[in-house]
Amino acid sequence: MFIEAVRDWRQSTFMGDLAAPQDWLFDAFGSSRTSTGIRVGPRSALELTPFLRGCRLICESLSSVPLNEMEQLADSRRKRILREDSVHWLVHAEPNEMMSSAVLRQVAQLHTLTYGAAYIFIERNAATRRPVSLLPLSPENTHPRIEKNRFFYETLGDDGQTIPLAPADVLCIPWLSWDGLRAESPARLGKRSIGLGIAAEESGAQFFGQGMLQNIVIEQAPATSLSPEGLANLKEAVKAKFTGRSNWWSPLVLQPGMSTKQLSVNPDDAQAKELRELNVADVARLLGVPLHLLAAGDKTSTYASVEQFELIYVKHTMLPWFFLWEQELNRKLLFPEERGTRFFKFNLEGLLRGDKQSRAAANQIELQGGALTVNEWRDLEDRDPSDIPEADEPLIMASQLAPLSQVGKPSEPATAPSLPRREAELLRRLYEQQARRCVRQLTDSAARICEKFKDNRARLEGELRDVVNRIADDFGEVFDRKHFDWFERQVREANEITVVLEFWKGFGTDVLIGRTQ
Repeated sequence: MFIEAVRDWRQSTFMGDLAAPQDWLFDAFGSSRTSTGIRVGPRSALELTPFLRGCRLICESLSSVPLNEMEQLADSRRKRILREDSVHWLVHAEPNEMMSSAVLRQVAQLHTLTYGAAYIFIERNAATRRPVSLLPLSPENTHPRIEKNRFFYETLGDDGQTIPLAPADVLCIPWLSWDGLRAESPARLGKRSIGLGIAAEESGAQFFGQGMLQNIVIEQAPATSLSPEGLANLKEAVKAKFTGRSNWWSPLVLQPGMSTKQLSVNPDDAQAKELRELNVADVARLLGVPLHLLAAGDKTSTYASVEQFELIYVKHTMLPWFFLWEQELNRKLLFPEERGTRFFKFNLEGLLRGDKQSRAAANQIELQGGALTVNEWRDLEDRDPSDIPEADEPLIMASQLAPLSQVGKPSEPATAPSLPRREAELLRRLYEQQARRCVRQLTDSAARICEKFKDNRARLEGELRDVVNRIADDFGEVFDRKHFDWFERQVREANEITVVLEFWKGFGTDVLIGRTQ
């Protein structure tokens, strides 16, 4: 009796017609039937547009941020990008010959958000064990296994054979997990909300597809009873007459004694619009994405609040994903002896950059506090560095600060205003740099003119006067005009022009800034 009962249970549970398969068959293919009758799986979940938008948003955000291999320099606190390392090229630009780094990250993140985990195979050099390519594995056919106290991954090859893979050769990016090995899937845990949303969309599509004709019952009076064949013919005639776009709004003509009665609920009574809006909010909660990023109409949001929501999205949605990727890359792509000084890092500057005014104000604060140099600021704005040497040095407004022990004590008698030593030194260097540029232009231009017009004295004096006046106009706000007149007169009146030019090359800087007369 017991064996027969078990056999009957197995047949009722696992045996069924393919036209109406059992739930275990859907589960085997990663799909589950919901209460709405909609089957939701990793691929079919993307048919719901809010879920598709949320997955695409996270995948594109992850792939659009630069990913670099960094090195902590031993002799300082500075870090640099290891552009010369082949592993950096794999994660930053080209993981394999078929796709770019951005495409690989999109594919892997989509696997994580739909199947629950992404698996990337690390192909290594047989001699050095250095990674040479990164290849995404099918999440349907790759699973973690533990057998005889040994942990490994297994996947299916092209020939259908199971291939075991060492854990060190597989990058695993999971979603939520109970045991750290087998990950849950957002599409599976949120199947009720996703199925409800797909059912609402299908209901709306069928409603408009049949010309917004509601489900009705045709009633007939007892005296006008039709035969079963007549009722069947009437049903087919009504269905052919009033369904389809070509039959929208066709008049319904009934025989005498017949009337109609509505059975279905119209969309307004079913609150179809409100249902779809709530479904968008459910998907936003499921993926941890702010509602406005799913293109939902939130009338309470303002420009300022949307900007803060985007920062929240970076901090609370994307930052955990970045951290998860970084730790897995550090574990699997670096040798143990390299992990003390090397690491992988996403550059979040692009996502965290606000509007230009807010960005400039933040950089100004860091510049005044000495945390940022002028050239570092220019690099953040993708501009060429300045040639001034001081642009690579931090600036400190020391004159505006005082020791805490001096607060409240009577101040010293006022003295004549003077520049702080550092600012005076920077100003002196700036003057010297401008003076060197001016002297170089004066001497080079005068040498060319004298060589070109050495046989025409009148032309030489005219050309010399014009070029000196032009250079004097360029530097007139910095240096006294009398020095330019003196230079022009010396060159014009000297018998040996080479001697005058050599003098200016050696001492012209001191002449312009007033240290020598």
